[in-house]
Amino acid sequence: MKIFTAERFHEPTKRGLIRPFLVTASDEATGEKATLVVKSLAGYDDQGELKHMHREAYCLLLARGLGLTAPEPVGVEIPEGFEFGALDFRNHLNTDYYDLIERSHGRNLATVHLGNDWKPWTATNRPKKITQGTINDAYAYDGLVQNDDRTTENPNLLWKAEKLAVLDFDRAWCLGFFLQEKRSWRKALERLNLKQNSLFPHLKREAKADPFLGVGLRAALDREKLAKLSQACIDEVEACFPGSNLDFQQIQPYVTRLAGDADDFFQYLTQLVQP
Repeated sequence: MKIFTAERFHEPTKRGLIRPFLVTASDEATGEKATLVVKSLAGYDDQGELKHMHREAYCLLLARGLGLTAPEPVGVEIPEGFEFGALDFRNHLNTDYYDLIERSHGRNLATVHLGNDWKPWTATNRPKKITQGTINDAYAYDGLVQNDDRTTENPNLLWKAEKLAVLDFDRAWCLGFFLQEKRSWRKALERLNLKQNSLFPHLKREAKADPFLGVGLRAALDREKLAKLSQACIDEVEACFPGSNLDFQQIQPYVTRLAGDADDFFQYLTQLVQP
């Protein structure tokens, strides 16, 4: 993961439980400037635990490694005094951004801003250029990482032309790992609110002959490849956030075992939502 230093505060984003905000930052390695969406230490801490920040970074890296479209996660240093740039936002939508930033000095999670030409997904309209396979793969990925925070009220998706970007994984692995179970993903899928997902109304098999939903994602889940990719994502998160508490010792075997029996995961997911 790249490391940036925040240089200028812009404004809060329009929505987000973690209360994200936009900054201009410079890459510590190259000096290149970028607009980042910061999800701060204090924002995560106020909503539960900092490990949710580390889970989000891992899930974004894994999604990108599996060929899904997702914003690039990076680390961003917020220096002391940066909060003074947010003085005009001391009471913005019931949030004091000066205080939020003051409590977030140090290494934070951010994503590289995709650009203003990306549009939010709405529950009622499906963009015509986005393929059925893209929708199915994004839906299946939420099942893989146990993400229950993509609802019709809060889709957490952006789109542009034929691309669909998956966002916000701070609630990933919300159910646990059930590693004592032979097929632990089955118990997780049974407990997820799969039909509340904002993509659920748009699901159908890409072709009648397809054995299950998410055939594109399934093709990427080679056991050895996924085990290496998952470990590489873990290594990146740990390098960016030393001492991160991410339950890596449970995530890695869960993902590796799922990849070894991936057909069962996809068939069971399809059975639950399209019996």
